Amino acid sequence: MVQGPLKFSTSAATDGEPLIGVIRKAAGLSQNQARKLIQTGKVYLDSAPILDWRHPVPEGGVVSVDTDRKNPKRIPKVGRDRILHADEAVVVVDKPPRIVSVPPTRTNEPTLLHKVGELLGGQGRTDYLVPLHRLDRETCGLMVFGVAGALLQPLQKQFAAHEVDRHYYAVVFGKPRTGVLEGEIDVTRTEFGGRTRRQFASTRVDLVETRGKVALVVCRPRTGRWHQLRIQLAGAGWPIVGERRHLPHGFEPSFKARNLALQSFHLSFVHPVTAARMTWKSNLNDSLARILSDADE
Repeated sequence: MVQGPLKFSTSAATDGEPLIGVIRKAAGLSQNQARKLIQTGKVYLDSAPILDWRHPVPEGGVVSVDTDRKNPKRIPKVGRDRILHADEAVVVVDKPPRIVSVPPTRTNEPTLLHKVGELLGGQGRTDYLVPLHRLDRETCGLMVFGVAGALLQPLQKQFAAHEVDRHYYAVVFGKPRTGVLEGEIDVTRTEFGGRTRRQFASTRVDLVETRGKVALVVCRPRTGRWHQLRIQLAGAGWPIVGERRHLPHGFEPSFKARNLALQSFHLSFVHPVTAARMTWKSNLNDSLARILSDADE
């Protein structure tokens, strides 16, 4: 690795030049040194970290290097198979876990909005899509984005009025009961500082099946609060498998899971342009199904 701190910015002179070439020319580095900088998350292109040294840089693209940066979290690949629907106004995506939905991020890492925007709008495009809602980094499943420049106000109003129909699968510990969870929850985001915040939240929970020490439930949130399902289920004594942040005091999971067992599987809204009702449903994610299957053993 490069000895000592290194920090600079430069612009690509030719369109499509590999990122490693831009870095080598600007800093006089060897190919191996430049590749290590890129692969360890020290190189950004137009404010987004790039981990592929072959990544083409558009003419005028701003490349910055800072060896004091922390490595961005490893994020999954997002291919075109994740795009379930795209038209002139909306894009529906099946989000994988472990990727942030929309900016901002503390590490400035690429988000799902960036990845899908590049696939549809062209390489380097980060302004193609408009965020309408979000899923937690750990949550997988159905999301909808708006297309920049389209008539989106009708759909934005649906989200604001909680008229978009969203259902979630969750695999939880304990013996959950069908009913409604509602009341004030603590939505303080300690990593961003600020005063304690409490907001009213309401969620319908339906028990689907019980398997040993875990159960599958369907959650239908009636409000849209930060980490609402995770906080409410944990508060009821039924934390989601894979939960780390909102575990009840003294609770010890009987086993650990790589991903949070929470999936957005049903999404329905009125199209903002055609006014037609559009609905998407997906099957139980393999990771959630595996947890249920293992619970029987």
